[in-house]
Amino acid sequence: MTSLATTFTGLKFVNPFVPASAPPTESKRKILKAFESGWGRVVTKTIGLHPVENVAGPRTIFQRANEEKPYVSRSKRPNSVSHSSWNWELISDQPLDLWIPDLIDIKKAYPDRMLIASIMAGAGSEQEMKNWQKLATATVDVGCDAIELNLSCPHMDRKDMGAHIANDETIIRSILQAVTSVVDVPIWVKLTPNTSSLVDAAWAAYDAGASALSLCNSFPSMPLMDPETLKFEVEVDGLVSSGVS
Repeated sequence: MTSLATTFTGLKFVNPFVPASAPPTESKRKILKAFESGWGRVVTKTIGLHPVENVAGPRTIFQRANEEKPYVSRSKRPNSVSHSSWNWELISDQPLDLWIPDLIDIKKAYPDRMLIASIMAGAGSEQEMKNWQKLATATVDVGCDAIELNLSCPHMDRKDMGAHIANDETIIRSILQAVTSVVDVPIWVKLTPNTSSLVDAAWAAYDAGASALSLCNSFPSMPLMDPETLKFEVEVDGLVSSGVS
């Protein structure tokens, strides 16, 4: 049988296939199921110290379009095909102290599979740099093989987190310097597509010690709207927000 084994950023993978940081990797149960199904590596749902409360139930709607009416909609119109997914997903709402034993169990069950911890903290203060370091050391100390820095989530409620800071090369460098000073594993940086300076951000990350880049997270988008009635398909008291994956 042909081997699919590959090496990337110094890590040996049994195959190159990987579920990205997303709802399918939000728990120990789902990650174990992914490895059981044959995936070569997994990036966890982003772990943070900032309190997060995700909405209950599904946080994704799949959008469809057809040739006659090319606008996207969640309705299953005749002859429509899948177009994209529309989400309002945040980072993991499971705290770090609950993730730690789960990560230990996952690595114990699948020591030959690569487990990458996605982490996120803020910016603009010494304490936030320490938060990045705390998340990095905690996950690496229990066996995570690499770190992915989430600088790309467009849905965070703070202006010093996620996609809000990925356009600032100085902040990108400071976060990389903070993390690389405390752990010695490959560091992947997940950058936002919502920028006019992606190349500059990428060079800043590599220059500060990034091993690789992950592209990309959700695109902010117009909410689903019926073009005939101009009404939003999904809204809460007239308020809407969205991202396209």
